[in-house]
Amino acid sequence: MPQGSLRASEVTLQPASSTRKSRHSEYVRHDPRPRGYSSSHVHGGRPLISSGCGRENAPESSRAAGKRPTPDYGYSAQNVIEPLPSYEDEVPPSSKHAPGAKLDFRYRVMNRPHEYFVEGTVFIKLHTEEAGSTSASDTFGFSTVAYDGRVYSQLRRFVVVKPRPKEFYCLCVPITTYSGKGTMKKGVDKNAHTIIYTGDRVPPKLAGEREMRKAPLRVIPDGPEEMLDPMSRINLGKPYPVEWNNRVKPIGRLDAASRVQLMAYWRSLVNAS
Repeated sequence: MPQGSLRASEVTLQPASSTRKSRHSEYVRHDPRPRGYSSSHVHGGRPLISSGCGRENAPESSRAAGKRPTPDYGYSAQNVIEPLPSYEDEVPPSSKHAPGAKLDFRYRVMNRPHEYFVEGTVFIKLHTEEAGSTSASDTFGFSTVAYDGRVYSQLRRFVVVKPRPKEFYCLCVPITTYSGKGTMKKGVDKNAHTIIYTGDRVPPKLAGEREMRKAPLRVIPDGPEEMLDPMSRINLGKPYPVEWNNRVKPIGRLDAASRVQLMAYWRSLVNAS
């Protein structure tokens, strides 16, 4: 095929402008591809990215012939993060994802972290911590790291309680279901927990959660797919630092009344410690 020619499947016909004449037809040819596009740069229907699009990065043959290098469009097939359905925090994902699963495209580093990580923001991130000596290591999520250490990774939801903009991180408290047991799990301090929920109705407490007296906190989700499990509890007594350069997936924000209540709980616990 001569250089610069188009395949029939790549050409669409459009009505000719009233000010433009065509000798052969009332239609003129229109190339839908962006200027500088090359089908040789397509992999799986997506343009590939190289180390650059300048003349210095063009192939030898292109430089020798004085051709303009084909620009790149910022997409690398080998860097694609395959979409995966989200799943509840602390639920072993071995039955849902094979080892090697990746975070999907919704997990990202925030462009304006000082505006996003404010009090009451709810998000989910990949959380990794050292595995206990009694933890079972035959399930998905355990890894061996340097110095023969063992860590456990899981997707966990957090709520921001204290932004630290000068240090580029924030203090957050975790949301957990304790594997569906709520605060009935052995060793859980009920006074440091409360219900956190989405929707219009507060989920009921379990029969043994009467000591959990703090008022529930309501989250306004970003979408219907971000609804919290009815057994979700927020642990106000266990803050974690979260760096602003971590990838997170937005979940939503506390409503105004719950945000005020959260900060009152947080100050109370900080002053008591």
